[in-house]
Amino acid sequence: MSTNEVRNTLVDVLGRDVSSNAAKVVLLLAVIIAAFVASRVVAHTFYKVLDKSEMPSASIFVNLARALVWGFALLVVLQPVFGIEPTGFVAAIGVTSVALSLGLQDTISNIFGGLSLMVSKVVAPGDVVDVGGVVGEVTDVSLRSTTVKQFNGDEQIIPNSVLSKTALTKLAPFQAGEYQLPVMLKKDADLNEVRREVAELAPIALGTYYDEAFGTPLFINEFSNFGISAFISLHCKPGISPGKARTAMADAIAGKPWLE
Repeated sequence: MSTNEVRNTLVDVLGRDVSSNAAKVVLLLAVIIAAFVASRVVAHTFYKVLDKSEMPSASIFVNLARALVWGFALLVVLQPVFGIEPTGFVAAIGVTSVALSLGLQDTISNIFGGLSLMVSKVVAPGDVVDVGGVVGEVTDVSLRSTTVKQFNGDEQIIPNSVLSKTALTKLAPFQAGEYQLPVMLKKDADLNEVRREVAELAPIALGTYYDEAFGTPLFINEFSNFGISAFISLHCKPGISPGKARTAMADAIAGKPWLE
């Protein structure tokens, strides 16, 4: 074979390879772009559907939908781009998942725990809950955890597996931002006068955190020889801790003649 013939043969071979590889790259990019657009559309659609239905909206459903879209996109390009049979790949994934499940028990438990919480409507974004002493608003339920934003601004990330096994209390709106301040009143205290002064002082003491929707009621526990045991129910908007709210109100009523 002459030098020219060898050169022409190499050009033909390389040309075909380049053309084939270019086609694979084009296909791969096209599938990636399509999957990206589809995942965005699916996520937007899921949010709209979940908001209109009785099913609470949370990122766990959107993330699962996105995972399905990208999983389908991967199966589409396996054979033409990577030369891998999809059936063999799925079988290998099945075998691998069994092995991985042993080391990912907590993660799998969190995922199923989150699905269980959402499908059973035990908890949903917007609920105000008390979980093991953590009181706040549920802002999201993801694949692994549930985010609870406390009224002082702190966020607690609770694993779904823990949440599904822990006693959970849904709080009524009246209880959501309630902080109780115990007080001992004199036996001859005028309770109406005490309630009037408490109602006047609370907005001043709590400032912008005062929740006028529920006011500041005074509740009586018992009458005794020592005085009248009661508590002031402080209702606050998010952003102030229980300690700060109680301290502010305690400072405001300090020295009042009706205190024992």
